[in-house]
Amino acid sequence: MRIRLFLMPLILLASFIFSVPKAYCQLKEEKEEKSRAINILAKLPPEYKFSSRLSLSSGYDTNVNLSPERTGDVYEELLYSFNLSKKLDNKLSFTFDYDLDFLNYNKVTDASNLLNHFRLGLHKKISRFTTGAGYDLGIFYYPHNDDEDFLFHKVFAYVSHKISKHFYHKIQLEAGLKDYPDRKALADTINTYQDDNRTDTRASLEYKLSSDVIKKLISSLRLKVTTNNSNVSYVDFYDYKSYEGALNFDYQLLKKLYLISELSYVRKVFDERLVTSRDYRERDSLYTGTLGLSYRLDKQNDLSLYYTYRQNSSNDDIAEYSESVVNLGWQHYF
Repeated sequence: MRIRLFLMPLILLASFIFSVPKAYCQLKEEKEEKSRAINILAKLPPEYKFSSRLSLSSGYDTNVNLSPERTGDVYEELLYSFNLSKKLDNKLSFTFDYDLDFLNYNKVTDASNLLNHFRLGLHKKISRFTTGAGYDLGIFYYPHNDDEDFLFHKVFAYVSHKISKHFYHKIQLEAGLKDYPDRKALADTINTYQDDNRTDTRASLEYKLSSDVIKKLISSLRLKVTTNNSNVSYVDFYDYKSYEGALNFDYQLLKKLYLISELSYVRKVFDERLVTSRDYRERDSLYTGTLGLSYRLDKQNDLSLYYTYRQNSSNDDIAEYSESVVNLGWQHYF
């Protein structure tokens, strides 16, 4: 079944960065999956609030497939998103977010993809605390590479706490299921397949601390632990645990000019996957740095320029890679 499911969000009311994993090579979730932060605000939303954004950008990616054999390409990206919030009573609110994201590569066309993403949640404020839970669905469609289409279902629950005027923190638990409708799961050997399609179950726990103590500077620390278990039998190829830490700094340089930066580290330990031609398990360390500028043209328009460097260090040579991405974009707020 080819995923015509990418039309689903239209029937139902409809995030660093994608890749095309090879059939038996390392799946690069860190680029394949868009993640969107949940912003927990100190104040409740109004009775009814709707906002939307259109973003157009273009850039160059030096290593589209995140492999030792680097292949670069020019890309264009179109993103439309809207956010709806509704106050249900004095302390309870409902939110619905939707994103339509199309990423097009000019030469490495297998990496081009369309993402329909939506997220809904209920949020309740209790004194300095906010609690919430919801459902998140991402539908990834690769028009030139059917095997990579997948759906990602997630449920989440969180508690956030406003520690003081300038500090707040949040802890979030998330559980998900990735379903590949057009790809059979590997059996016990690399050349045999199961009757079932490939599925991955994932669970994660995330902690975030944010601060705006220094005038014009917003900073945050994020820690995350994730486990992934797949029904692929062959050396439990996609089963792993990962440990992530990230620092974000957003600083207002001038009245309309902002500096945005992020540093992150992910340690990925595979449960059973062995290093090529060796008898010990694979271990990966992914380092990522992003530096960008955002300029506010007026109340409704921004220009942005970002540079991202990503390097994966591994005890398996075929899993090592580096990548640089330059992105120039325009955002319009409705």
